[in-house]
Amino acid sequence: MSEEREMTVHQACVLLKCRNVWRWGIVNIARRQSVAEHAYLVTVIGLALYDQCMKQHSLLERSSFAAFLMKHDAEEAMIGDIPATVKRAIEMRSPGILTSVKRDMGAYEAKSHAFDRTPLYALAKIADHVEAYKFASENAAPQAVIDHVNETLVNAVTKGMSDYAVAVEWTRLQAVVEELIAAE
Repeated sequence: MSEEREMTVHQACVLLKCRNVWRWGIVNIARRQSVAEHAYLVTVIGLALYDQCMKQHSLLERSSFAAFLMKHDAEEAMIGDIPATVKRAIEMRSPGILTSVKRDMGAYEAKSHAFDRTPLYALAKIADHVEAYKFASENAAPQAVIDHVNETLVNAVTKGMSDYAVAVEWTRLQAVVEELIAAE
């Protein structure tokens, strides 16, 4: 058995806090959603995309991808759900400040994973946006929010198709995304 561990006890404790952190803090929405619920749903969607759309499969890669998906927003247990636009504005004014704050607070950041700049990172982004679009649409978010989330989903698919055309069956992915969005 390998000595490397996917998750430490500290990281598990951080993840458990996600059940008490709410998403959509600046959006008037009909139902609250915890970061833990979001992470679970992104994991389900991401694994469906992996299983249905990746041209090559590996059980080890799939297992690591599942762990990555589950932990993709773990930092929010410590810093909350800060909208991406706010994060970008903070980073523009003080590059690296969010990383320092997260580190100081003991946040576990899953994004510094080996999947960065790979087809699996593209699938993770798409799964994240599919879940956000589905949740916003089903929970009476303002139309402008739904439109924005849809635009980010379309952009993620377009970028993924451009960057990783060979690794993923993109026509199949688009059909799977539509089916997942339509599911009740």
